[in-house]
Amino acid sequence: MKKKSLLIIICMFAVLFTITGCGTKEEGNNGSSTAAESKAKCGDVFQCMEKLDVNSELEDMNKVMGFEAKEKSSADDYKIYEWDLTDDTSIEVMFNYFTSVVTNETTVSVKFTANYPWDTVPNKADFSKWDEIEEKLNSDEGLSYSEFVELVGGVEGTIDSKSDDEIGYSWHNSDGNYLNARVDPETNKVKWATGRF
Repeated sequence: MKKKSLLIIICMFAVLFTITGCGTKEEGNNGSSTAAESKAKCGDVFQCMEKLDVNSELEDMNKVMGFEAKEKSSADDYKIYEWDLTDDTSIEVMFNYFTSVVTNETTVSVKFTANYPWDTVPNKADFSKWDEIEEKLNSDEGLSYSEFVELVGGVEGTIDSKSDDEIGYSWHNSDGNYLNARVDPETNKVKWATGRF
C-alpha cells in the first residue's frame, strides 16, 4: 500500500512539473517571459532603440546592431529594412525619399519602429494624474518629457518609435492599461499623448 501511495505522489509531482515547468524562464521587468536572447550586440529591442540614430546611414546602423538588416520592401520613394532580434522582437527602419519639385534635390526621412510583445513593457506606471497631464499639455508652456515622467510615477517611457521629428514612448500600468506619448527631440516637449486607462 505504501509503494502504491508513493507511486501516486511521484506521478502527481511529475504531472505538476510537466504542466507548470521548473521556473527556468528569465523574468522581465514585469514578470513576463524574456527567455530568448537578442541577436543584436546593442542589447534587447528597447536598448537598441535608444542607441540607433536617425541621422546614420544603414551601414552604421548595422554596426550598432551587430548584423545586417534584411530588406523587407521597397519602392522608388521608400525602403524598409528589418532586424529580427528574437522570435518575437524586431526593429524596422524606413527610409522615405522626397524629391523637391523646385530644386530636384532628394532628402531622406528615417523612422525606426520597435516590434515587441505587449507584456515586455514594464507595467509600473501610474496614470492617476492624467487630468494634470492633459491640462499641462493643453497649456501654452506645454509639458517636458521629464515632467511627464514625474507625473506617471517617475517611470521612464519605453521607446517604441523614433524619427527625425519625434520619439515615441509607451507606458503600461498593472491594470493592463497604457499611455503613449510623442516627444519632440529638439525641444524635449511632449507633442501629444493618448492611451487607455
